[in-house]
Amino acid sequence: THDTHTHIDEMDTHVLQTAFANDGADAIEREVEHIEEERVVQQVQSDGVDVFFEVQRCIDILSDDKYKKIALQFPDELLGHSVTIFNKLKHALSKDVFILADTTYGSCCVDEVAAEHMNADVIVHYGESCLSRTSRTPALFVFGHYPIDSDALVAKLHEIIDSNTDDTTYHIVFDVRYQHVQGRVEKEFEGNGNSVDVVSIDPMFQTDNVVPPVSSDSADIGDDEVDNNPSQMMRFGRQFGDLSSSTAEGHQFIFVGESTSRLLTNLMMYFSKSTFQVFDPTRGRLQATASIGRQLSRRYFLVQKAKDAGTVGLLLGTLGSAYYGRITQMLQTMLKASGKKVYTLVVGKINPAKLANFTEMDMYCLVSCPHNSLIDSTEFYRPVLTPFELQLACGPSHEWAGYFESDYVHLLGEIEEDLHEMMEKTDGSDGGEEAEPHFSLISSSYVDRRKNKQELVKDDSGAIVVRNKGGALAQYGGGYLQTRTFQGLEQKLGETAVTKAVEGKTGIAIQYEDEPQIKNKHTVTTPNEGEDETKHVSEEGDDKDNGDLVDEEEDEEDE
Repeated sequence: THDTHTHIDEMDTHVLQTAFANDGADAIEREVEHIEEERVVQQVQSDGVDVFFEVQRCIDILSDDKYKKIALQFPDELLGHSVTIFNKLKHALSKDVFILADTTYGSCCVDEVAAEHMNADVIVHYGESCLSRTSRTPALFVFGHYPIDSDALVAKLHEIIDSNTDDTTYHIVFDVRYQHVQGRVEKEFEGNGNSVDVVSIDPMFQTDNVVPPVSSDSADIGDDEVDNNPSQMMRFGRQFGDLSSSTAEGHQFIFVGESTSRLLTNLMMYFSKSTFQVFDPTRGRLQATASIGRQLSRRYFLVQKAKDAGTVGLLLGTLGSAYYGRITQMLQTMLKASGKKVYTLVVGKINPAKLANFTEMDMYCLVSCPHNSLIDSTEFYRPVLTPFELQLACGPSHEWAGYFESDYVHLLGEIEEDLHEMMEKTDGSDGGEEAEPHFSLISSSYVDRRKNKQELVKDDSGAIVVRNKGGALAQYGGGYLQTRTFQGLEQKLGETAVTKAVEGKTGIAIQYEDEPQIKNKHTVTTPNEGEDETKHVSEEGDDKDNGDLVDEEEDEEDE
């Protein structure tokens, strides 16, 4: 037992010494891993830059006189080719062309915020895309001819589909980066009738022209405009027709793309009653996917927690996707009508450290594109939900049906129905189901927020809004701030004396140049003349612990 404890103590001390007492050389000398994927580099070298990035197509479209300032947006794995594309377009067009730096949110979305800093007339978006329409600036999409073995893909598809003995319907869905081989797959299975459906992306993203922004993102968009909008007929930017989660039960989906694709996760969460297989171009083989039942159970649990939440933070994870303003306003109205306090936060790319600053929140709701809205928030201080889950928690008209909707565009009509029903109930008598407190499945107790509920009315434009009560309810945010011990940095304008600039510290945080040298625990030092030749195995502060070990060893020898 003594030997075991001694060994553990040495291990713990070594871990602490490695984590807190190293000289920082590892962090400085560590080689940065290449962002570019090797296979993409090889494909560009094989096909050429002009083919992979469709340079001539871009030149033909951008030569229009109305595009004077052109912004280029690249994902991380393609940034190494950005200067080459910039030079080609600049030379051919003789226009103002510039490359956008790090994206404001996800690289799959068109970064209108960064482009507006340069007053861009059009944005060329390269690589993976969530196929979300923009709200202000037109965009040209270049998905890239990413490497894929089309022969192996066709062979694997024939192996599965031709061996089918029942009436199973197959849906083949492509990641946009491998969309360039879809034409061959369609020709191979055009004689299979309705048993094989090769799902195409929105034709608007395939035309030899820019994709215009949605005409309006205001709250007074008519229901007819939303219903007739082409994006409303799509799901994840693809043409599924009238296929839904319930009608696709028993169908098989074959996804062409990486097994870690966020699009694949969204498809599996929505078509939860179907089976999925993945052809991964990086590996060249077909494989089955794991069940998502546990993930759906986790999301249902979060819906129940959202019902108990008293304060909700709406996180804007996009400032360019179409209808983001309208869905945000509708969620604000629904939360207030449900008796919950709501904050709207713009924090850029979210992480646990950022959101931990807002301790008053019970949970968050992320308004973002389908690819970025579904996140694992187990490491966050408070859970992060999607608009779909928040609608199920607050809306009276819809219940959990065993599937998950990550595209908030399809929720606009449903939330409108919920708001109408909530407004009718507030206009009625004080009794009824709406007036009863909510029974929590999490705490097994009643949660009563009736006194905080706000009345819903229709404004002059016909939109459902919260009745204005003189702004009294807008004071809760400031009231909570006064109770916090830290309320932000104090500027003290005009109170601080002006001084000349002085030189700061030099080096790294663990060991600045003007600080005494740190000796590591296991460092062997050479004794000065006249000293005993002993090993210095401890720094100051560790003598007591080492002394205990020495005493234990002496006791053991005495025994």
